[in-house]
Amino acid sequence: MYLFKNQLVNKKILSETQLEIMKQHEDVIKIIEKNGGWATLGFLYHHVDTSGWKTKTPFATIRRIVQDEHFFFKIKAGQL
Repeated sequence: MYLFKNQLVNKKILSETQLEIMKQHEDVIKIIEKNGGWATLGFLYHHVDTSGWKTKTPFATIRRIVQDEHFFFKIKAGQL
């Protein structure tokens, strides 16, 4: 299970083209935030829309994204 680290981020005004192009890690963060700040890998595999990603291995990409300690941290059973 992965939790999203809430961080204060400087808000910027983005153009419409920048809003349309969402990075892969932003897709994953958006889904985790919609789920209350946590998600399992299975949940992410089913809910993250990877159709626009130009990768042959979207599940491996999701695994790589959630292993970034800058944005996420792992919890084990009984840690909450």
